[in-house]
Amino acid sequence: MKGAKVLELKRQKLKVILLVTVYCLLFTVLGGCTHLKETTKSILAISTKDIENARGQAIIKIVDCDYSICYQKVQDILTDMGSYIYAKKPDLIAVYISEADTTPAGIFFKDIGQTKTQLEIASPSTDTKEYLATRIFEEIGEGI
Repeated sequence: MKGAKVLELKRQKLKVILLVTVYCLLFTVLGGCTHLKETTKSILAISTKDIENARGQAIIKIVDCDYSICYQKVQDILTDMGSYIYAKKPDLIAVYISEADTTPAGIFFKDIGQTKTQLEIASPSTDTKEYLATRIFEEIGEGI
């Protein structure tokens, strides 16, 4: 009798594991890998989706600076400001203004030519976007 109860408990445990596995697979397949990846990034607070969505209202300026030099200068400026860089891509640096202020912001880079780079400062927060643009453009010597 005791052996039968143990066997039944094992069967129930296997059913739960199987159901959870099936649920996870269905979620991945039906939701798509991108959805799962973005959800994970959001949970970890490293998603750039909000910044990319705010790009349409970005402050845009073309600066007299080579792309790679400009990218490095902006990264140095952000570090000196105490900003927390949480994501870097070839065309984007994503930051929080500071470790205490986790408003997301991003600086998008576009190579315009040998000595020109387009910068787009984007954030869901207008104040954050304007603050970063002012600081970055002043440091690069371009002003707003």
